[in-house]
Amino acid sequence: MHDGVEHVLISHVNDEEVRKHLQVIDEHLHVLISEQKNLEYQKELEKEVEEKTAELEDAYKLLREEFSRRVKFMRETSHEFINPLSIIKGYLTLLLMHELSEEHRRRLLNISENVEKISQLVQDALEVSYYTNNEGRDKK
Repeated sequence: MHDGVEHVLISHVNDEEVRKHLQVIDEHLHVLISEQKNLEYQKELEKEVEEKTAELEDAYKLLREEFSRRVKFMRETSHEFINPLSIIKGYLTLLLMHELSEEHRRRLLNISENVEKISQLVQDALEVSYYTNNEGRDKK
């Protein structure tokens, strides 16, 4: 509607030079209106980016807290396994020192191998939790 009124006004002007000046003004007006719309859109986008950034920061904070809880759980659980595994290893060592049938020795060695695998998993979990915990401190 705004464009139509301007064009009607321009077309009724008889003086060619005035008409050219009005056309230039009309073009400048369109550019200004377009720039204003772009600025408004840019402000909307900036606001949206700020909101999304705040949401991401909140989500990241929650994720770090959950990750810290899991690392703590892994570390504490690993420590809880260490003592019973050490006791089992000790008893297995004592039992293997005695004279045993081949079948009993084979079974105890099988148990010993599995206890050793579990012990290694626990040690690995402790190392990961230690490394992860120290890495998190370095980044803060």
